[in-house]
Amino acid sequence: MPKQITMISTVAVCLAYTIALVPGNLSPLIVGGLIAGLGLGVADAGMSLSIELLLMGIAATGLATRISRIDARNACLAGAAVLFLGHGFAAVAGNLEEVIVWRSLAGVGAGVVLAAVNATIAGSSNPPRLYGLTLMAPPLIGAVVAFFMSRAIAAFAHAGAYGVLALLTLLVLPILVVFPDYRREAMSIQPEPLQNHGPGVALLLATFIMGTCMMAYFAFLERLGVRLDLSIERIGDIFTAVVVGGAIGAGIAGVLEKRIGLRLPLVGGVILHATAISMVVQIEVLPVYIAGALLEGITLVFLLTFLLTTAALLDPLGRWAAATGGAFSLSLGAGPYLGGVLIEAAGFEALTILNIAGAIVVIFLILWATKYVRADQ
Repeated sequence: MPKQITMISTVAVCLAYTIALVPGNLSPLIVGGLIAGLGLGVADAGMSLSIELLLMGIAATGLATRISRIDARNACLAGAAVLFLGHGFAAVAGNLEEVIVWRSLAGVGAGVVLAAVNATIAGSSNPPRLYGLTLMAPPLIGAVVAFFMSRAIAAFAHAGAYGVLALLTLLVLPILVVFPDYRREAMSIQPEPLQNHGPGVALLLATFIMGTCMMAYFAFLERLGVRLDLSIERIGDIFTAVVVGGAIGAGIAGVLEKRIGLRLPLVGGVILHATAISMVVQIEVLPVYIAGALLEGITLVFLLTFLLTTAALLDPLGRWAAATGGAFSLSLGAGPYLGGVLIEAAGFEALTILNIAGAIVVIFLILWATKYVRADQ
């Protein structure tokens, strides 16, 4: 039976999702802090972020098919504790090698938290609505964190960035004791064999490609602001508005779920998302930078809500949903390094070509995957 999740447990799920995703959501500021604090190049800063997020994706994906046999509450608590240690030690790291070690630890912890959250939501009585609520939390909380992080980076470079993340995780940890115990619900029935392999794999590929192309741009949003001679504080203020846009996207998705199907919002969202990135990269004007970055934030979370909803409808035990969340995490890991290499080799304009090409492939994959699922089932 699908699980009813209480209000307090919903808060815990939202906060758990937040601490797992906020490092990636605020990666442009973190990249700027690494460049300022350790004197790294764009490719090296992107590589350190890629390793962290790649390990997050591997951990989340590795747990995807096993999460119904694991106590999700304990897994979430353990993952959050590891995440806190990764943030804290990275804050005092003095070179790239040390940063990579501690960010790798943080990535594994975040992946465990992410897998527990995705599977718990997919096993709930109303996955689309809960996904919408959960995806609103990282942007709303991230907006506040971005404001303080930009000031901390201005004062302490990368130590300020990771110190703020460590404080956030420490504040959330006690609340996670009321995280839903998904395992007992899942073990009350005999797990069915995983089905819908074709559309499921297509959905994973679409999520991975979209996320990789997005993150190749997003990780260097701060650098695109520097191109306009903006200070880190000013970029942080703009970024606060951008991450709030993600909450708007989740809210729109929550209103539209079960009303207009899956194909239209997914395909339309992909087109708008690629258009927004092209605006920021190609037009070096401050109002366009702000408008394009805001539109990208809105459409990204909108797309994620519908992608995860589609995955949840493919498997009621949450295995495709957990795997889709893992695929997105893997894409976040691939994107920063790819973006850094492209920028150093061909300039920022290469990011536009990458995102347009990726959008075309993603649309075809989405059309294939959504043939086998309806939003009202």
